[in-house]
Amino acid sequence: MRIASEPVGGHRVAAMRKRRVLLGALFLAVAVVVGVLLALVGSMEPSYGGKRLSEWVEDIGLAYQAGQAGVRPHDGGVATALDAVQHIGTNAIPFLLKWIPYEMPQWRIKLIKRFERRRQRPVGPWLRNDPRIIRADEAVRALGVFGAQAEPAVEPLSRAMDDTNAIWSASERRRLW
Repeated sequence: MRIASEPVGGHRVAAMRKRRVLLGALFLAVAVVVGVLLALVGSMEPSYGGKRLSEWVEDIGLAYQAGQAGVRPHDGGVATALDAVQHIGTNAIPFLLKWIPYEMPQWRIKLIKRFERRRQRPVGPWLRNDPRIIRADEAVRALGVFGAQAEPAVEPLSRAMDDTNAIWSASERRRLW
């Protein structure tokens, strides 16, 4: 026997489906808002001359690589990039400190070694070149631009180098000294 206030079976299913669709849309809207906020926070990196700090630091590395390959760097390369970092000022220091300890992931190193074993020659730049490695290497050089102004960076760097749980390799320690 059916109770008068109870909806017929099909209406209940339709109402539940509508509720699920609304909850799904709400979840998607929240995800989009969170994504936009994270993108805005990520863009808080200081910039100068229309380029972000990370781009300037990578330019330092690319200019040095070009110089080592015997190619004359364009537009003064290193000097221009170091000047830009100096114009950004000490706001760059927290970013530089964050980039210095980067290491290439182990899976990528293993993949490079596997390719090189099979091919009996080095892999191309498409796999070996990682802009984060360049950024980590050149962040130290960029930090040197600040001279005595970089004093706040000394303590965190010393602490990180003394930390036995840190992932810093010997090459990274040499890079700092």
